[in-house]
Formats: sequence, structure tokens, C-alpha cells
Amino acid sequence: MQQYQRTVAAQGAHGPKLTSFPPLKLHLTPVASASDVPKPPAEEELERQQVLAIQKAQQLAAAAERKHGDSTAASQSGGVAGAHTEEMHLESWLVDFAHLFIQQTGLEPDKHVDLHNMGWEAISKGLEATIHSDAALPLFEKAKDSFRDVACTGLASWGQAHQLLGQRAIEAAARAGKALDEVRPAVLAEFEEAERRFREALGYNPDFFDAVCNMSQLEFERCKLAAGLMAAGVAESSKPAESSSEGPASTDGAAEGPSTAESTAEALNAATRAALAKLKPEDVDGAREGFEKALEWAEKAVVLAPGMDARQKEAQAKAAEAGQPQHPQQQQEYDFRSQALVLKGNFIYEWSQMLAAVGKDWKSELDQAEALFREAGCPEKDIRVALRNHLKSAELNIPPEEEEPVSTPAAAAAPTPAKEAAKQEVGC
Repeated sequence: MQQYQRTVAAQGAHGPKLTSFPPLKLHLTPVASASDVPKPPAEEELERQQVLAIQKAQQLAAAAERKHGDSTAASQSGGVAGAHTEEMHLESWLVDFAHLFIQQTGLEPDKHVDLHNMGWEAISKGLEATIHSDAALPLFEKAKDSFRDVACTGLASWGQAHQLLGQRAIEAAARAGKALDEVRPAVLAEFEEAERRFREALGYNPDFFDAVCNMSQLEFERCKLAAGLMAAGVAESSKPAESSSEGPASTDGAAEGPSTAESTAEALNAATRAALAKLKPEDVDGAREGFEKALEWAEKAVVLAPGMDARQKEAQAKAAEAGQPQHPQQQQEYDFRSQALVLKGNFIYEWSQMLAAVGKDWKSELDQAEALFREAGCPEKDIRVALRNHLKSAELNIPPEEEEPVSTPAAAAAPTPAKEAAKQEVGC
């Protein structure tokens, strides 16, 4: 009997395997109604009644054991049952029969509950062993850094939203013909909230590249605000409508694409020139401190960029080893250093425009910006576009257009320097 019980226990909640019985064949016959279903044979009905009786006996036996345990605990604690408590009496043969059934079959009514508890106990022990394993430490470190960067990314995006609200408030006021002083407090409040989120992200990770770039852009927006630069930008409603045609037959829409982009760029350039014409020398001088702060943050981004590039290449190598799909080649060749150099170059480019607008020396700043664009690997065509958009383009010796060589993936992915002088996107 003990050997049989061990066999039953090893088989789990499924009970013993009845290998002595032949396979069953089920014959299904559709009937019109439930009354047409034939009655089961008398022997089968008797067996069913016996099974039901056994199940009822098991339930009664389990209830009796629980009641006996409860009454014992109550008597030990001095408790007294109420006068109206209904008592249940079981015949001893029912209890004995239930125990005999369990011994003979190995089927226990609470077996599934016991197995569930045993399973979770085993899982808990396994997790505890894994957690305390030395091999788990690098995984926890990696998880910690990943969750930290997720938090930093969310905070940086939160700050960008506030910064954009401030920039859009300036543009809307310029289009409405309002004075900058009317919206300055609201804009500064948005910028302060943006800085709060950026610095909170940097508090978790002082070398978080995106937040460093965000801070550099924010300081330059403050610089432009202090200088009184109030470009109107281009309202969405004033942009040319794009063709809704799709498919290969929409050749007109494809032809209109470049002209639409050029029209938008021209409108932005005109708005920037109009805003530059209103600057005052004393305001530009007062904005120099903000410009220098923006450069400090941009230089920090340049310093952090090589480490970011190394981590990106390492992640790509691991993904390749794991057989994961790779990004397009031009995206793989894109590097953070080029991004940081273009960011810094854009600041110096726009500062040279503000200096030129108030009659101060601007050429050295423009030369420095041009050198940064080339160091970042920007296409010469885009650099020439930036020079032609400069306020003093008439005084520049801009080389004529040349036929561009076939671009390499790295050149195709290089950031574009100051395509529109008045348009500075948040971030890098």
C-alpha cells in the first residue's frame, strides 16, 4: 500500500493511470430534444449514484474534521457556542468510508490546493535563490541603470514640453504684433519649469546626454529672449497644403514637395530677418552671458558624445551577435559627436547673426560655426545653404553650387547645420 501511495503522489493531481482499461469509443448522435436522449443503463446509473455518494461523504468528512478542529480551539480558549448554533452529526461509517476511499484510490479532495501551494512555495524558493546568486548582480545593475535612464528620458521630455510652450508663446505674440514684455513673464515661467525637469533628470544621471543637450538649448532660448529676438515663425494655417494624392500616379504631389519646403524655409528666413532688424545693441550685450552658458552645456555634450558612441556600437555588436534585425546603415553610422558639434555650431551661427544685426563683429563667430559644421561631417551643400541664409550673406564669398558626389551612409546621416536660421528644435 505504501508503495502504491508513493506512486500516486508522484503522479500529482492526475491520480493513478488506469492502464488496464481499453480505450473508450464515443458515439455522438444528434437528437431533436432532450427528451429523446436515451436513458443510461441501470448499472451505469447505479455507478453514478455511488460516485455521488462518495463525493458527498468526502465533503461531509472534511466538514466534520474542520468543525471538530474549530470546536477544540474554541473549548481551549474558553469560548462557548451560542444557544442557537446548529450542530451537525455524522455517522461514523461515513467518515470511515471517506478515509478508506482516500487510502484505496489516492484521490484527495484538497489535493489541487496542496499542489498549488507547493508550486508557489517552490517558485518562491527558486526566485529567492536566483536573487541571492552572484550571477544576478550584473543583471540588477543593468536593470537599475535602464530604469534610471527611463526616468531621465521622461523628465527630459516633460521639460521639453514646457520649453516648447514658451517658444510657441513668443511666436504667437510676434504674429499677433504684441510686445515681448507682454509675454516675457509667462515665457520665463515655462523656461524655469523646463529647467527644473532637466536638472531633476541630471540629478539621477549627471551625464545624461539628452538632458545636457536640452539645457544647452534652453540657455540659448533664454539668450534670444534677453536679446529681444522675437521671430514670428510660420503658423500651421499659413503653410501650403500638401497634396492628398497617394501612389505612383501622384506625380504632381511629388513635384510640389520640394517647393513647399522651400516656401516654408523662405518664410522662416524672412521672419528671422525681420526679428533681427529690431534688435538693440544694449540688449544683445546683455544676452552674452546666456550665450556663454549655452556654449558651456554644448561643450559638455561634445565631451560626453564619445562615450555615447561607444555604448551605441557595443549595443549594436551585441544585437548582431544575437541575430536581431539591424537598423538601416545610415542610422548606424550616425554618431552623437556630430550631433553635439552641430548643436554648438548652430548656437554660434545664430549669435553671429545677432551681432551682425547690431553692427558688431560677427565674422569670427560665423567662421567658427562653419568649422564646427565641417568637423561634424555636414554636407557642403547644406553648409552653403546656411551661409546664404546668413544676414550678411552678401559679404560672404560663398562657392558656387557643385555636383555633389555620391554620398556615403555616414554623410547621408550627418546632421544638417542651421537649414533655417530662425528654426531651432528642442533637443539634439
